[in-house]
Amino acid sequence: MARRYDDPVTLSEHALDVLTELRPQSYGMARPDRIDNPIIEPMWAGIRALAAIEGPLVALRDETGEPVEERPEVSQALAAALRARAAIVDGYLTKEAVRSDGELLSTVELPTANTIVQKMFFGIRRDRQKEMEEERARLREAATFREEEIVAFVATDLLWLDGESVLGVPLLERKRQLDSILVESELVRIGAFVRPPVATWVTSWRRLGFVELSYRAANSRYHPGEQREEWTTARMPRR
Repeated sequence: MARRYDDPVTLSEHALDVLTELRPQSYGMARPDRIDNPIIEPMWAGIRALAAIEGPLVALRDETGEPVEERPEVSQALAAALRARAAIVDGYLTKEAVRSDGELLSTVELPTANTIVQKMFFGIRRDRQKEMEEERARLREAATFREEEIVAFVATDLLWLDGESVLGVPLLERKRQLDSILVESELVRIGAFVRPPVATWVTSWRRLGFVELSYRAANSRYHPGEQREEWTTARMPRR
C-alpha cells in the first residue's frame, strides 16, 4: 500500500528518497482577505524547488520533479547550512539573492525626471497589456541563470525533518522550525514574513523589485502537489 504524504516515516528512510515523492503545494485563487490569519511574504522570482539535505548529500528538484543540478555551489551551501540530521525544504532558486553585505539585489529601474513630471501634473495611463508582457519577460529572465550570476536558495517552508514528516504541522510552527535548523549565508537565505498590516513593508519590498505577495494561513498544513485555497498570491500594492 502506498504511504500517504502525511504518514509518519521511519528513521530508515532518507531525505533524498522521500524527495522523489514530493511536489510543491500550489497557490489557490482566493482573495487575500479570505485567508484566515495570514502570513505574508514577498514572492521570489526564479525557480521554485524542493531541496533534500542529508549530511553532505543534497538534491534539488523543480516543480515538475526534474533534478536541478546546474548550481553545485548552492548544494554545497545548503549542506553547510543545515543544523539537523536531515531535512526537506521548499523554496526558490533566485538571482534576487544577496550581496556579500546581506542586502537584496534590486531590479527596480528609477523613473526619469520626465516621467515624474508627467505623473505629478497629468497622471500616467496604465498600459496593462504592456505591463503583462514586461512581467512575463521578467519572469523568464529571473528563471534563466547565467554562469557569472549569483544564485541563492531562499527557504520558505519545511516539509520533513530528521526522519519525520512535518506536513501536518501548522505553517507558523514549520516556519519556526525552519528558522532553527538553517544558518543563513550568502547562498542560503530564509524568506522573511510579516503579519498584517503589511503597508509599512510594501514600499521596501517594491523598491527591492518584488511585484507579488504570498498570503498563507498561519494554521495551514502542507499538501504536496495540490492547490489549496488557504494559500494565494496578490499583486504588490502600489501604495
